[in-house]
Amino acid sequence: MSNVHRIMWLDQEIRQSKYPNCRKLAEHFEISLRQANRDLEYLRNTLNAPISYIAAKRGFIYDDMTFLLPNLVITDREKEVLSFLAYKYSNFDGNENSQRIANLFRSLSDFENSNNIAPVFSINDDKISLFHKLNQCIKNCRKIDVSYIVPGGRPIKLILHPYTLYGKSDNDYLIAYCEEYGDFAIFRLDRLKKWSENTNTFIHNMSYKPDKYIGYMRRKPFKAVLHTKETEVMINNLGNKLTRLEEGLYEVEFYDVDQLIRDLIISNQWNEIKSPNWLKDKLKNYCKKIYDKL
Repeated sequence: MSNVHRIMWLDQEIRQSKYPNCRKLAEHFEISLRQANRDLEYLRNTLNAPISYIAAKRGFIYDDMTFLLPNLVITDREKEVLSFLAYKYSNFDGNENSQRIANLFRSLSDFENSNNIAPVFSINDDKISLFHKLNQCIKNCRKIDVSYIVPGGRPIKLILHPYTLYGKSDNDYLIAYCEEYGDFAIFRLDRLKKWSENTNTFIHNMSYKPDKYIGYMRRKPFKAVLHTKETEVMINNLGNKLTRLEEGLYEVEFYDVDQLIRDLIISNQWNEIKSPNWLKDKLKNYCKKIYDKL
């Protein structure tokens, strides 16, 4: 239950001169004394309620009965927006202020997922709706059918077992087991052309560790320079960010090296990797391993 209900109960008890305390609050809502104490601290320190403890009554009272609680009622739609913001800020590459903002949004929304300038995100109804529907599929272990855009702009149909949503920089990702690949992979949400909830559920793999995949997401992206076959091509589906340097040259920013290599193998719209050399070597070794299996 949200602490909003407990705060409103405290306010009502105080106004009726029932002198509530931590033990009464804990017993009434079947919560721990520590949580009850946090609720009282929230009422006093965050909502600035003028409360005092009366030893003779073993409970609290308002010093000023004209005090009114601010509007604590948050609609379900507002909770969805706040939980989305908590998710975005918690994954932002900022300082501790970003985490404090994320914790604030999380506490207001009951979200259950964790430069002093705050980041600004583009938010629209479609993105929020997708975020919450995928979260439900993750919680319910529900498979999803997707039409996913691979490098080159071609959509392919996949059946995914969604495990973890993760945001980095300006992009959002889904870590999922892909039935067609036979393995876990990271999928960019903006490449989901279409998706729908499957009627089937999947058994959660207990050996799955999200850090193994999220660990690919470095705080600063790798950068590669590609020479393209034509002067005007669409390679927007490569990497995380694409910048045109000059005619035929593009800089690609990426976090997941293995994912970029898979994308490069699928795409036929690049001609040469100009830099870095270690990426060239890694791609050669990757292709050699495949060739040796033939």
